[in-house]
Amino acid sequence: MRQFLAFILVLTACCKTSKLAEKERFIVLNEHKIHVKTSDNGLPIIFVHGGYLDLEMWNAQVKELKGSYQTIRFSDLGHGRTIRSKTKMYGYEIINELTNIYPNDKSVLVGLSWGPCYA
Repeated sequence: MRQFLAFILVLTACCKTSKLAEKERFIVLNEHKIHVKTSDNGLPIIFVHGGYLDLEMWNAQVKELKGSYQTIRFSDLGHGRTIRSKTKMYGYEIINELTNIYPNDKSVLVGLSWGPCYA
């Protein structure tokens, strides 16, 4: 029994992850509620997740960039915690709204899978 408890303590210590200092919100756009997470300041990087995933797929990258860049990520319509309405809307419209909400002269757009199709 002691060995089992020791194993659980080691497992718990190894699996702790540092929490990111992020702001979480929903933006309403064309009757959709878009789930958005942002962190830090600096040159903004907008992350567009791949097919059938959500904004959480970028957790490792956001953690690595913490303190150096402003990270902005969202879950696309019908993914993650984003709530889709019946109104037609395209991904580039979400990105455009994010650049209006978080304005900067320059920003970086990162995506994979269907993400690059938004630009």
